[in-house]
Formats: sequence, C-alpha cells, structure tokens
Amino acid sequence: MIQVFKRNDLPVNNIHWGVKDKVSKCIELGIDFMIEDNPSTCKLLQSKKIKTLYFRDKDNEIIKESEYLKEVSNVGEICRCILNINGLKNNQDVYERILRRQNVK
Repeated sequence: MIQVFKRNDLPVNNIHWGVKDKVSKCIELGIDFMIEDNPSTCKLLQSKKIKTLYFRDKDNEIIKESEYLKEVSNVGEICRCILNINGLKNNQDVYERILRRQNVK
C-alpha cells in the first residue's frame, strides 16, 4: 500500500503503527487523511473532520458515509479513492501520468 501512495505522490512520512489514541495523534501531527478499520475510531475521526477510509470487515458495524467518511472493502477500492484524491479519475489518467514521468510522448 505504501508503494501505491509513493507512486501517486501522496506523502508517507506520517505513518504510525500501534498508536492507542489515533485521533489525538492525527490532530497533533496535522494528519487530514486516514485509512482505519476500527468503527469507533472512524466515528471519532469523522467527528473531527479528518477524512477517513473505513476499511470495513464484513462483520464490522456499518457507519453512514459522509464528506469525511467513505467505506471501502478491499485494496482496489482504497487505491481508487487515493487516485481520486490525487486528481486521477481513471486508468487513462494514471497511464498518462506515468508516461509524463517517463517523458514518453
């Protein structure tokens, strides 16, 4: 997943594992985008207006989506959301961006 972030120019310098209070850490570090699988944490992130992809397992609680919360169920959906955040709408956009980086006409 980190490689997808890097390929699409999304910063990966604020990745934190094993943080107990993720919401406070996000606020402290100015993190405005999260991928999270805990429904309670997702609700808190949403209430603090931190954009969150809720990586929901089939047995987890369903949370109403909003401007700050989108449910995803697989890595492909996460990748599509990340691409959209970065202004890429479809595979053609992705290929054109790759070609521009490689200076291919």
